[in-house]
Amino acid sequence: MSFTADIYKEILSDVTAETKRTFPFAMRMVKFNNGIMVVFAVNIATRMRSAFLSVASEASKNRFPRWKGVEINTAALPAYGIDTPFVVLSQLPNSASDIFEIVVEDLRNQLKAAKNNEESLTVIIKVLAKWKEFFTADKELIMSEIRQQGLYGELLFLNECMNFHGAEAVLHWAGSEDETHDFYFGPNAVEVKTTSVQAPYFASISSEYQLDNGDVPGKLFLRFYAFRKSHSGGEKLPELIAEIRGRLGENLSMMQKFNEN
Repeated sequence: MSFTADIYKEILSDVTAETKRTFPFAMRMVKFNNGIMVVFAVNIATRMRSAFLSVASEASKNRFPRWKGVEINTAALPAYGIDTPFVVLSQLPNSASDIFEIVVEDLRNQLKAAKNNEESLTVIIKVLAKWKEFFTADKELIMSEIRQQGLYGELLFLNECMNFHGAEAVLHWAGSEDETHDFYFGPNAVEVKTTSVQAPYFASISSEYQLDNGDVPGKLFLRFYAFRKSHSGGEKLPELIAEIRGRLGENLSMMQKFNEN
């Protein structure tokens, strides 16, 4: 799991264990060396997640990019005895908790890498703008199971490529870029396909261009994965994302490229 997913899991565990609470939220604060604070919160009544991100000065909530599934506001946290202003991301009902955690984890990573507290607002707006573009293109916050499965396949192949190319494997992944194929290695390209149905297996082609090697000077390869869905075990998409980020480690340029994809 990611750092963010672990924090929310701990908070939810505490909420379940404690029956009496006087505050509407259960919270955990993390403060980075650059002075920026991130407060992870869970609404005790609804179990909806929120994230409070500190900024150097107050900002109008109209400045922030927004999309369906999240609410973005500004607030203070007097419970912590500080007058620092915060930008607040709140998960809305009928949106996926794991997707919200991915967005917050991205914000956490970018804020941790900021030089100082004054950069916080700029970083937040930049990251939110990226996610707004992503979710606007997809029309909804809740990523369909088919799309999650496809992304999982691409990331699984990327993780395998890192065994041979290291962090530089990220450069071969097309990601969200408007490319015909999923991966490019010199003159060659790789198309990743997945299925979760029982045998016999078939690879679904969403466009005839995915079979077109006209833009590939070398060879076009197919990497095919057959998955089995499980509600009680197995690896989840956020866990695979966290594993790849962990492998990228201190390579900040490759981490940024991965987050942008």
